[in-house]
Amino acid sequence: MAGERQAALFDFNDRVVVPTPKASEQSKQLARVESKQGAFILSWCSLRWDCGSPTFHLADLENAVQANVGGTPGSAGRVMRDLKAKGHLDYTVERSASRYTLTSVRG
Repeated sequence: MAGERQAALFDFNDRVVVPTPKASEQSKQLARVESKQGAFILSWCSLRWDCGSPTFHLADLENAVQANVGGTPGSAGRVMRDLKAKGHLDYTVERSASRYTLTSVRG
């Protein structure tokens, strides 16, 4: 009926409650997104390495990830750090210029 509210969507103070995914579902979604981003980032880094252009700005990578596989701001950098920690690639960072230089890609 018009004017009736669904009890599950409001709390006791009449604020809208947005349901959050269950922890396991959220973990699966995060793993899926990171897997897609990880594969793309490895491919992107491999291409730069093979073309002799190992230096890039993080914004370049973030823009490429957003345009091709999506994700949240900052996720490309986080996934790239994870790939480094797992030994898939290595790089140096010139923080003052936000410039990264690949030193190896083992994807």
